[in-house]
Amino acid sequence: MRKLFIFVSFVFVGLIVSAQTIFVGPKLGIDIGSPIPFSNIPQGAKGEPKMGFNVGAFFIYAFNDIHSISYEAGLVRKHTVFETPLDSMEYVERIQHPTLPDVIFEVDTWFTGKASGAFDNYYFEQSLQHNFNVNTRLKVSYGLYYAILQKSNTYAVGVGTVGYDPEIITQELDYSSNMRRVDYGVKAGVLVKATERTDLGLKLNYGIKSVFVDSFTMIDYSVNNTFLELALYYKFNVLKNLTEKKI
Repeated sequence: MRKLFIFVSFVFVGLIVSAQTIFVGPKLGIDIGSPIPFSNIPQGAKGEPKMGFNVGAFFIYAFNDIHSISYEAGLVRKHTVFETPLDSMEYVERIQHPTLPDVIFEVDTWFTGKASGAFDNYYFEQSLQHNFNVNTRLKVSYGLYYAILQKSNTYAVGVGTVGYDPEIITQELDYSSNMRRVDYGVKAGVLVKATERTDLGLKLNYGIKSVFVDSFTMIDYSVNNTFLELALYYKFNVLKNLTEKKI
């Protein structure tokens, strides 16, 4: 571990020495979008994206006047409400024994009706991106992100029938505990220079894996995080500040 720390320290010092510019600073923004089943959208499904936040910090290392890389880390809330039809979805009905209350039977059956609820997930998200200057004010940016789920308030309430029973029931469906803990994917967009110290970023994030774990068979198709991020970056030029102090 000590050798690894020394190696990383030398690499970091080397980057600072060779860098033309290094920026660090806070990032404040919003996320809006939804987990979307691109490959199999049920007929009649609809959603309403809600505004989430994106708060953190960033580090930018410029190789030259055209190319730089940036690392970002922070807390992100991804939130949307939805309504979707459920057509013969796999469902486990729990039936209590009539005389032995502690005995519960589980019966594999199906649920038909509709579900409404919300995806409301909080992630610690990191991203690594390449940035290329188009001109003095505009940059294009692309890279990858990796997010770890910190908290989920995702829920759904289903209204419909179970199996052949015609009785209409209302049932809370377990979505929250079936959220995938790790979300990762691609991020791409633009950065616009607003002032000498601030940039505005508009980027699209797309998750490669479904937000549901593979073992969750009630939803038998992929539902991928697809969110648009608008953020303000406040920059501090580290090398400039160090040089001024040295002088």
